[in-house]
Amino acid sequence: AANNSGIRMSNRFMSAHRGQWPHLIRRIKTEQDVIVAFDGIPPIMSKDAFVARFENVESPKYFAQLAEIEARIDALALHR
Repeated sequence: AANNSGIRMSNRFMSAHRGQWPHLIRRIKTEQDVIVAFDGIPPIMSKDAFVARFENVESPKYFAQLAEIEARIDALALHR
């Protein structure tokens, strides 16, 4: 979640014209404006724990978790 938040922030700035940067920066007041809350997101886990929860990176459960993270990122102040 933190990695995806950072990647999306970087992509947002790098895809914006330099003149838009001040506007984007004004959207950032706190960490919560650029990094998703971790509530309900599983922590870093061992391979065995990952397999037990998601089976593999192609599973519907894993895709659903990624979709939840991306939806939370979309709702952050920087990306609204």
